[in-house]
Formats: sequence, structure tokens, C-alpha cells
Amino acid sequence: IGIAQNVPHQYINAVLQTSAIALSVDQNRLGLVHATNIGSWLCLWHICPVYPYLSGYGFWRPPPISVVCSADRNAIHPGILRFSSQKTAANAVQYLPQAPSRKQRGIGPATPPTPVHPSQTFVHPTPHMDINELLIERLKQLDEKYAAAGQSLDAYLEGLLYAEYLPYWDYIHLDVLLSLQKPRTAFPDEQIFIMYHQITELYFRLVLHEMDQISAADAPDCAWVVARVERMNRYFEALRHSFTIMVDGMEPQQFLKFRMALLPASGFQSAQYRRIELSATDLLNLVDRRVRGDFKGDEPAEQLFEHIYWKQGATELKSGKATLTLRQFEARYRDELLLLAQKKQNNNLYAVYRRLLAEAHDSVDVSSLRDALRRFDRHVNVWWPLAHYRSAVRYLQGDPDTIAATGGTNWQQYLPPRLQLRIFFPELWSEEEKSDWGRRNLAEDGV
Repeated sequence: IGIAQNVPHQYINAVLQTSAIALSVDQNRLGLVHATNIGSWLCLWHICPVYPYLSGYGFWRPPPISVVCSADRNAIHPGILRFSSQKTAANAVQYLPQAPSRKQRGIGPATPPTPVHPSQTFVHPTPHMDINELLIERLKQLDEKYAAAGQSLDAYLEGLLYAEYLPYWDYIHLDVLLSLQKPRTAFPDEQIFIMYHQITELYFRLVLHEMDQISAADAPDCAWVVARVERMNRYFEALRHSFTIMVDGMEPQQFLKFRMALLPASGFQSAQYRRIELSATDLLNLVDRRVRGDFKGDEPAEQLFEHIYWKQGATELKSGKATLTLRQFEARYRDELLLLAQKKQNNNLYAVYRRLLAEAHDSVDVSSLRDALRRFDRHVNVWWPLAHYRSAVRYLQGDPDTIAATGGTNWQQYLPPRLQLRIFFPELWSEEEKSDWGRRNLAEDGV
């Protein structure tokens, strides 16, 4: 690579109609110049003086094609230009301004560049280089990232020249999202039913996103865990307060008709909700309350899983046999959920709390985590089931033989918190609070 010398900084700006990355010299320093499109103009901005040996540092590599401009008196300003193609280079050269010779500028012979020690990565910025160090550091970080994967930063930078901007609708896949509502009937309110359940599943995904972070964290501190649990609480608060869309947002006559076209589908089959439960607490706390006392909690996960509470909620009212809803659900998700139950035996949210409590010292206050977990317990095991219970009362109250849930579930026994007595973090509640679990809320709601 040839090195040109003593080219004034102002000669770097050029009127071009093409893209380029150029190298030039400003007062004996080799400088990296970046091409920026401004309307139909392309200006080459001096980013930061760098020494040519920096290419050996691994964070800048010259593109394969280059043009070395002549340094005679009548030619364009001396320097080194590097372009992505020979055609681009030829177009650029004809627009570059001519630089006067050193004799015309009244200066003496050129002096060689001042050597720069390899440790001197950056040069103090001039008033025209406010963000130079940051940009150079970003280039270095990007090159290290791609080099670690055996990739060339140059190729990716060139790709950015051709890449389209990312619009909002493509980023969130809006067109796909709006195409996912497929009603099975012509009743308008079925659209409400579908979309609200889809929104619910997205909120469940957010909750699981936080729970996965907590489980994967290596020795997280209490404040960090509290922040994630409070996020989970906000997600459930949004769901709880929006459930009036389901309770009051549909005409009962429409619902009672289009629901018959949904058989045997049921919200009971939400695998994400089951993952939330299994990620929150010990498997023993999810065992059906009627047989929970028969276990100690140290039994194999397979044994406890066979008595998990939700199986009792999907039995036929008359025969007591498993409904088609339950059989479908277990055929699709049983193995996956059992594997998760085994994985979470010692790494669920309750286990994380116990570890933090055991490791806590005088300077660590776990009361904020305790309060956050209590709110989460209420959200999932009291307020959310009660919201569904109120909806079922509005639409399904009557003779259970004539109006049953779409999945055939025994919702009168399955939904009320006081009957299930499902508590994620039993150590955080007093005996009085556990004995009154869900009753106060039922009385306040008048159901």
C-alpha cells in the first residue's frame, strides 16, 4: 500500500455519486474515511486518524480492490482510495477535486509519517471528530465478533450498503400475525374469542421468558430476581384487568352457539400455562389436594406427575373418565411436560427463593422477593382462575348436563381456588391465609 502525505483535511470532502471507503492523509497521519450519502451528494468524512499498521491488529482489513491516486501537480489529491468495484473507483476519481502541489501551497518537501507505537490504538479527537473513538471501537468490536466466527467484516459492511431498511410491519411480522385468526363460524364475536386467547398466550410467553432467565442465571442476586418476578406480575395484572373482554365483551347468545363448533378444544389445553406452573414450584404442590398428603415430595417425578391436579379437572361429569380434551392434551404434551417437571425439580422459582434465603446475610433483604412471589402466587392461583370462573358463571351457569365447558371439564370443581388449594410458595403464607385461600376474593366478587 502506498502512503500519500500532507493532504489537507478539507480535501477529503468530495462530490461523488457512488459509495466508497477511502484512506487519506492529514498532516502526516493516515486516516480512515467513511462514505456517507446525503441526498444525491456523497461526502467522505474523516472519522479517525489511524496508523497503517493497524491493519495488522486484526480490526481493519483493506478490500481486495484499490486505486492509488497519483501525486503529481495536475492530478487529483494524493491518497489511497479503496472501492468495492473497479467501476465505482473509476467513477469516483473523475469527481475528486484537484489538489495543488506542495510547491504551489508554499510548503517544503514531505516528511515521513511519525511512527506510532502499536499500543496507541486511538488518537485524541479534533473538534471535527467528536465520535471518532466510539466509531473506531465499534469497528474493532465488530471485526472481533466476525473474526471469531471465521467471517470477514468487510463483506458484512459491504452487505449493509445493499440491505434494505427494516420496516415495523416486517419486524413484527404484522401481516402474518393478522392472518392467524381463522373463525370456524360466521358469528362476529368469535373473532374476539380467538384474538383474546392468542393475546393471552403471548403474555404467557413473556412470563416464561422471565422464568427461563431466572432458571438459567448463575448465582443471581436477590434484586435481579425481584425485577423479573415483578415483570411477571405486571403481565398477569394486564391479563387480569383485561379479562372483562371475555366476561362482558361477547354476546352470550353468540358465544353459546359458536362454542359448539370448537369442541373439544379448551383453554385447559394451554401447554404454556402448564409450563408456568411446573417452572414455579415443586411438583408436590401441583398434586391433587385430595391425595397430596400421601406423598412426601421426594418421590420420582413420574409418580407425582400421574396425580397432578389438572387431570382431575378434565374428567367426564357422569363417568369420571378422562375427556377427549385431556386425552388429546396428554398425547401431544405429556412427555414434554414430564421432562420439564424433572428438569425443574431443583431449579424452579420456589427453589431459587429457598437458595437465596439460605445464602442471605445481614446486608441482603429478601422481603421484597417474598412480597413479589406472594403477588405472583395470587395472580396465577387466585385471581386468574377467578376471572375464568366469573366468565363461566356468566355464560355456562345452568344445568351442568346441558351446559358444560367446551372441553367437557368439570369447571365448577376445577376453577374455584378454594377447592383446588393450589399454592406455589406455601412457606410464604400463614395457616390462616392458606385456609382462607380464594374465599375472600369469591365473596368480594359476589360469586
